[in-house]
Amino acid sequence: MSRSGAPTAGEGSPSLSMYELEFICGDTLIEIIPRMQLEKLHLVSGSCGPFRPNVPIRVPLWLALTLKKRGKCTIRAPAWLSVEELQRLVAEERKESKILPVPFHYLEVGSLILSGAAQDLPEAQRVRSLLEDLENIRTAKIKKHIDDELNADKSGMTVRRLHAVSAVPEVALRHIR
Repeated sequence: MSRSGAPTAGEGSPSLSMYELEFICGDTLIEIIPRMQLEKLHLVSGSCGPFRPNVPIRVPLWLALTLKKRGKCTIRAPAWLSVEELQRLVAEERKESKILPVPFHYLEVGSLILSGAAQDLPEAQRVRSLLEDLENIRTAKIKKHIDDELNADKSGMTVRRLHAVSAVPEVALRHIR
């Protein structure tokens, strides 16, 4: 268990915690509007800058949140994190039976921006609600798919195959909860 009390990878579960997923998505590039002047920053992951007041620049999410916390920038949320785009994604996800493609770290990026820069996000509460709706719809689809597989005709399968297949939904559901 980590110091924060959150389970970590390898502790009773092969999956990563939300904190670890958020850490991993920290290198996602997003746009900021700097409020300061600064020459190029040389980071482990590459260089950023130069920073000029009111001139948009793309930086890793972790840096954007750090600068935001210090009052050095405004964060421009990705286009998909707008009310209009999320409403479209929710509507499409409801219509389709399969899970549709979304930005890879959409939950983590959305969560980090909402927690660290909600004031930079128009209609932040509505965005939060739509992200929840989208995730709930997607989770329900996964659960339904697993349930459909559990109830599928298994005649003709060997005992070994039945045993292997029956363990998959249990493990998957454990990670969804």
